[in-house]
Amino acid sequence: MRDVTVFLCPKCGSGRALSAHMIDTRVRCLVCGASSVARGNLYGDRDWERVSNFYTLVKIATSLRCIPTARQWRLLACAIGRSAFDWCRNPWFRDALQAAERWADEGQPPRGAPQCLGQLERMEGAAHLDLRPPNWYGSEAEFTFQQQQEREQFGWIALARRAVSDDPRLYQSDITDGNRPLATAFFRELVPNPFRAHTWNPNWSVSTTCELARHIYADRNFPVMPILADALQDAGCEDAYVLDHCRANRVHARGCWVLDALLGKS
Repeated sequence: MRDVTVFLCPKCGSGRALSAHMIDTRVRCLVCGASSVARGNLYGDRDWERVSNFYTLVKIATSLRCIPTARQWRLLACAIGRSAFDWCRNPWFRDALQAAERWADEGQPPRGAPQCLGQLERMEGAAHLDLRPPNWYGSEAEFTFQQQQEREQFGWIALARRAVSDDPRLYQSDITDGNRPLATAFFRELVPNPFRAHTWNPNWSVSTTCELARHIYADRNFPVMPILADALQDAGCEDAYVLDHCRANRVHARGCWVLDALLGKS
């Protein structure tokens, strides 16, 4: 696939692919309607693995019409939550992630999801209160730093709330500085490189590979992914991108695009 010039709206951050002749002209954002000079950045195949900014990665994908589904957004929130906040033992957080994963598999909200959402919204409201003492005389920078630390500590609330919402898309306020690298890594896990034309060969979906994929997905036994690569190769798969994804030392999660292809999920 060709390289693409992506315009990131300076007002709302939404992405749009631009034609070469549009550079340095004015362009209107299709989301918020703001008009600005179309200074875009050129991205290509190799940049997909190099980009470190989560939002830029999302905009590249959407600009190339590789738009994450609600299921993928839901599983992305769960993957970040389980990894970045594995220490969190709040029962509403844990119940929300389990409910969201069931929602992703069943296609509809399971029993208990509305209650989780209500509790998380109440907790989020309390966490975002301005706790500045009425007679605060410290520096604004110190108070801002303290607020940022609290957002990092309670970031699990926003992720869990998104996971059990009707609209599970993650926004800038949902990703903290601390979990942004994980968000970027998991996004690449769920969304394959949109610059590469990739067609899944149904001949690779034999009983051995499908059973192994079901086991990995159900038990979250992601260390077995290299064995899945061997099974795919035995089934005739010589696609280096597929095999390298399974064998690479990287984070894996439910929603992995290779597992989804084998299990017929989207």
